[in-house]
Amino acid sequence: MVVKKLKTIEWLQLWWQTFASHNDLLHIIIIMKQGITICIAPFYLKEGRELRFIGTGEDEKAEVVSEFLDILIYEKHINSILKILAKHLGAELEHANSIEFNNILTSSHTFVLAKMVKNHFWQKIQLTGLRYIIDLPNEYQTYLDSLRDRKST
Repeated sequence: MVVKKLKTIEWLQLWWQTFASHNDLLHIIIIMKQGITICIAPFYLKEGRELRFIGTGEDEKAEVVSEFLDILIYEKHINSILKILAKHLGAELEHANSIEFNNILTSSHTFVLAKMVKNHFWQKIQLTGLRYIIDLPNEYQTYLDSLRDRKST
């Protein structure tokens, strides 16, 4: 497997141009196997010291953070990729002083990764807020019918 670190971004460019400081460093990790991308971890180092997802870490008054961010990993390789990422972060980021992941789920790859690197970085895990889930029917027409049924009652 090949671990690559990209020096440029192709998404979230507007966020980066608006909120990144001159001390922020991209740390996008792409892992490929046999020429196929099997992992994308879109990180940056805020002020060169705090690992975060791109799109997070701006001032609270301007906050636009996405909810439930996660590392993209090809399903067949989850365990091996998380081990590679943990090793990479432990070795690459010895000068960083923290990792901060906001609005992640305890079922996410990111949460598992954070637990794997707990010996390398100070951690404070704080679970807050609510998550709302709406179960929708498989068929769009069934959904429309349920709305009509609701109006008639």
